[in-house]
Parts: sequence; C-alpha cells; structure tokens
Amino acid sequence: PQHQQTFFTHCLETCCQTSCESETMTSIKVLAQSSALNSLPSSYAYSTNRNVATASDPDGSLPVIDFSLLTSGNPDQRAKVVHDLGKAYEEWGFFLVVNHGMPETLVEKVINASHEFFNLTEEEKKEFEGKHALDPIRCGTSFHNANKGKVLLWRDYLKVFSHPEFHFPNKPAGFSELAFEYSERTRKVARELLKGISESLGLEESYMDEALDLDSGVQVFAVNLYPPCPQPDLAIGVPPHTDHGLVTLLMQNGVGGCKCSTMESGSMSMLFPTPSWLIPGITLRLWLLEHSGFFSTAIEALLVLSMRMISEDGSSLEEKRAIFEDLILAEDLDAESRVIERLQKDIAVATLSLRWFKQINWQPDSKPLKVHSMHDANASCESETMTSIKVVAQSSALNSLPSSYAYSANRQVAAASDPDGSLPVIDFSLLTSGNPDQRAKVVHDLGKACDEWGFFLVVNHGMPETLVEKVFKASHEFFNLTEEEKKEFEGKHALDPIRCGTSFHNANKGKVLLWRDYLKVFSHPEFHFPNKPAGFSELAFEYSERTRKVARELLKGISESLGLEESYMDEALDLDSGVQVFAVNLYPPCPQPDLAIGVPPHTDHGLVTLLMQNGVRGLQVLHKGKWLNVNALPNSIMVNTGDHLEIFSNGKYKSVMHRAVLNNSVTRITLVTPNGPSFDTTVSPASKLVDNKSNPPAYKSMKYKEYLELQQNTPLDGIPCLDRVKVQEE
Repeated sequence: PQHQQTFFTHCLETCCQTSCESETMTSIKVLAQSSALNSLPSSYAYSTNRNVATASDPDGSLPVIDFSLLTSGNPDQRAKVVHDLGKAYEEWGFFLVVNHGMPETLVEKVINASHEFFNLTEEEKKEFEGKHALDPIRCGTSFHNANKGKVLLWRDYLKVFSHPEFHFPNKPAGFSELAFEYSERTRKVARELLKGISESLGLEESYMDEALDLDSGVQVFAVNLYPPCPQPDLAIGVPPHTDHGLVTLLMQNGVGGCKCSTMESGSMSMLFPTPSWLIPGITLRLWLLEHSGFFSTAIEALLVLSMRMISEDGSSLEEKRAIFEDLILAEDLDAESRVIERLQKDIAVATLSLRWFKQINWQPDSKPLKVHSMHDANASCESETMTSIKVVAQSSALNSLPSSYAYSANRQVAAASDPDGSLPVIDFSLLTSGNPDQRAKVVHDLGKACDEWGFFLVVNHGMPETLVEKVFKASHEFFNLTEEEKKEFEGKHALDPIRCGTSFHNANKGKVLLWRDYLKVFSHPEFHFPNKPAGFSELAFEYSERTRKVARELLKGISESLGLEESYMDEALDLDSGVQVFAVNLYPPCPQPDLAIGVPPHTDHGLVTLLMQNGVRGLQVLHKGKWLNVNALPNSIMVNTGDHLEIFSNGKYKSVMHRAVLNNSVTRITLVTPNGPSFDTTVSPASKLVDNKSNPPAYKSMKYKEYLELQQNTPLDGIPCLDRVKVQEE
C-alpha cells in the first residue's frame, strides 16, 4: 500500500541520508595501507568523546536456528523452530542460522570478489559513489551525510539495491553475477525466516508477507571493509545503531567484530559465529510491527583486521529515535494498522513502548512491555533431523552449555549419595550349569535382586569380549557417519523398525533437550538394521542373538523366583515372538555436565533390559529414595527390571527409576537391549499370582504394542506410563 511505501521511503531517507560524506575523501583502505600511518588520525578518534566499552561477555553465545528444520515439511520440526525463533527475537534480537543451504564456495567467491572491488583504484570506484540514499549503487568511506562534522568511521563500503530490481557495479568482472546469486539465496532465507516470525507472533505464516508486500520488498546488498587499525581501542567501525527493514542477514570472513546489546543487561557482547553461519538481526520495522513484544537490538561493529559483509545503513540510534517520536507521538499508525489490529495493540501501548525505547542507555531495570506470543504455547519437540549432539559437542565454538540443554535450570540433577553403590551380582554360569543346587541358589538371588533392587550385574554370561569390542567400535563408526548419511535411518514413529536421532521422542515437545544421540532398531522377531557402516549389521545380529538368549534364561529363573514354573512366563507372554530392541546411546563430553542430562529419570518398557557400556560410567539408579552411581564389573552386563515385569508380577518386582548422567572428558557409549513380550500379547498380572480377595490385580490389561505407543506419547517428566495402567483404589 502507498502509505506503507511512503513510511519506508521516509525511513530510508531519514536514516540513510547518504553517499560518501566527502566525494573525494580518501578511502580507509588507502589510509590504512599508508607507510606513514603509525597512530590514529584525530578525525577518527571515536572514543575521545564516546565510550567503546569492552564486551561484558566475550563469548556471548547467540541462539542457534536450524534452517533445514524450518523448511523440512515436518510440522513438529517447524513448530519447534518457530518457537525458537520467537524466543530468540524476544530475548536477543540476534541469532545464528545453520544449515541454510548457502554454498560455502559461493560465499568464498563473493568475499574474494569484494576484496577485488575494494582493490580497484580510487578513480575506478569513484564512478559508483552515488549522491543520495536511494541511489541504486553507492560506495564510499566512513558514513553518510547526516554525520557531517562528526568523528569518521574506520570502514569503506559498497551498497546496492538488489531487489526488486538488481543493480550492481560492472567491476570487477564476475562480481555482479556472484552478488546476484548471493542476494537471491539470502532473500529466500529471509523470506522463510519471516514466515516463521509471523507464526511466532500468532499470525498466519503468510500474514507479514502479504501485509508488507514482500514480493516487491526492498533488499540491500552491502559490503563493509574494516582494515587493520593502528589504535583499534580509540576508533570505531560502526557505532551503536539499529537497522531499518525487517531482518538483516550478515556473513563475515571468519574475523569477529560484531557486538550486540541485549535488553536485559544493557551491555555489549561479542559475537563469534563461524564463517558458515548467517546472523539475522531484528530491525526497526519489525520492532514497530510488534511494538513491545520484541526489541530492536543495538549492534556495534568493532574494528577488525579484515573485511566482512553486513546489510546495515550506518544510521545512529538517535536518528531512529527521532523517527519514532515523529511517527508515534503524531499517532500516525496507519502504516501498521492492519497488523496492530490483529495484535490488539493501540496507541497507548506504542507510546509506552517508545518511552522505553527512548532510554538509549537501556538501564538494567528498564524493560519493555511483555506481549504474549503464540510461540510460548506452540513449542514442539526437537526432531530426529536436528543437529546431532556429537556435532554440537565437537564444535570449536562450544565452551558452555547451550540453554536448550540446561536440564537443571528447573530440575535438580543431584549427586549420587553413595558413589560406590554396589549392585547384586548374578553368576549366569551357575544358572545354566545343570546343577539343581547351584540353580536354586541363583534363582533365590535373582528373586532377591529383583525384589530389593530391580537392578543387578550378570557375570560369566558367555558374551565374547571380542564381539562386544567390535560392536562398540562399529557403533562409533555409525555415529561418525555424516549427518546426511544418518538421515536415511531417522524414522518417524515409535514402531518404525529403524530410528536414529538425537535427544528424545516427540512426547517431550518444548522440553529441555537431552545430551545424547541414539540408534534404535527392532532386532526380534524380525531383525532390522542400517546398511552402514559395513559389517555393523552382522555384528549387531550376533550381539542381539546372544543377549536374547541371556535374557530368556534370566526370565526363566525370575519366573521360578515368583513360584511359577520355569516356562510359565515364556509361554504366557509368547516370548518366542517376543520383541527385542537393539539400541546404542552416545553421550559425548559435555562442557557443563552438572547442568545437563543424558537421559532423565525413567523406567523401561518390557520385562528386562540388558546394558553394556564402554568402560565409562554414567548410570545412576534410584534405590530407597537415593540416587546411586552404578559401578559395573569388567565385561559384566547390567540388568534392570522393566514395567511389564512389574505388571506381570502384580507389583512384587518393581520397575526401577534410573538415569544417565554426563561427564566433561570422555565419550560414553551404551548398548541397550530391552526384551519384552510379543507386540500382540495382552500383558496383565499372572493369573497364578492374583486372587480377587487377598491379592487382586493391581494393573489393567494392555497389549504390549499399545503400551509402547502410549509410552512414546508420554513426556519423560510427565505421569509415568506405568501409573496409567495401575488400578486405582476406590
């Protein structure tokens, strides 16, 4: 609409009264290369009258948005990213975008061509100077005309309008074509981000797109060059400012120099993205759209030792404040009327927001009005295709725990009270020796272990150590596959035969992420497995067969310990067709293990779960109300009772809570094989263990398959699935 275009043009003209402040002024590149330069010229002495404060958080970690999940077509993935986008804008106004599809080779070529442009002679660049803020091509040095007589900035720039019409210098050769492709790709990224942002505001995906005519939206392609400075603490690249427009996308050549100020602290934090990350920042117009729910972030481009690209106009915060005064105090809100009506805002809200915005220093106790956004309620699970925790843990930029993994921020991960908690030990060879007395002793010990602990260690089980070592090695190789290779094994449903991913399952929508990657397959009654890496499938098959035999023998002994025949449980639960899962969990080193969690407290489905680990401990068991560290014996198998053994025994043998904790030094890998009845078996308390008078059934009957589906739809911190099948006392 015409009134919107008028407003935006007014912003551009007021905020960007430009062209080089002096048409013939020497570029900063030439000045920096001068052999006579050994101190800062006084005209560039920014900090003689303004403070360039050191970043209060030198490693300020921005939120990270996985662009591939926003555009994957998966509703749960998109909902999670929309939630994260809203949170990032509300709390930061800056975030990093990964997996955005921008080819690294293209970015490198654009940066190289930008170097070549600034290496043109001053005479060659002069033809692209421009005279006005709306000239389609402008290059120059320092800043724009509104800053006449002010301190000069230590930067050269090139700015062009790249949409709706593409303009560009014709030198150097090939730069125009590269910039066109770069602009097209970044514009697509921006459009998708804005759709997500629109949703985070509680609007339709296309609302902002249509309301603001983004098909004809203005895009600027800008390159800033910041040469080495002899006294960088006294000069400035670009002073604190906000950007016009909706979102700004920035990429740099690997040299840090961007600082942002958050609303909460009012202090500057240095940003250290890698070369492949895009940094979108919230801008003036988006702030006006939402008025008080988001805030426009001030950024400070510090001096750097090379060049980087940023779409910004260099106007000061004071200038933009003046625009808001003229616009809002005059009650001229026509430009945003439709959006404001949808958000049920009024002039009073906008005016109050301005009062906050005018506090340029952003006092710590000065906060904007909070506006409820739909992203608070629409959080969804991270999906199976999100970046694996192995990749996150190996990132060179990781020096503290990402907030999305901060488990103990609202839940305590208490230290085990008994650091050397010793589980009961079962000698498997005596259970299968054929000696009745030996077997009777082990059956008794099994019953006692199930009754008092629900966890025990199995030794002399016959599993070859060489096989176990090979399975661990192959598991390492699987997790070392590329993200693209693993993607084909993701799976979407709890009953998919092969699933790999990171964190947890869909029932944990919006909850804290878990510090683990996993592979889960159904290995019985039918064996399924990924075809990569070579040989892993054969090793896993043999491992699954051997552990299943151990589990079947243990269940015979447990059946006897309940006073039943050895074969009773086997026959009642159709264990010949019983379900077995082969799972591998990978827990990489965590920078702050006391604040995160591998797997939170939970119980297992099935009858018994067998677990082996790679010599790195991390299992804790809840015993008599206290968390105990489990110290496994070499080559032993850790066994725990499951939900369906508790149901089958009518509560005599409990399914015990356990969890996986983390460390900051070595990777832990666990091989986990839950064993249960067949999918179609209806599990209920054993008829021989109940009577309607003295010992009535304490659990409802339910098919095993239905229980698995129920468990997958139960949050890990919600009502335990087992409690849902308990018979409620009247």
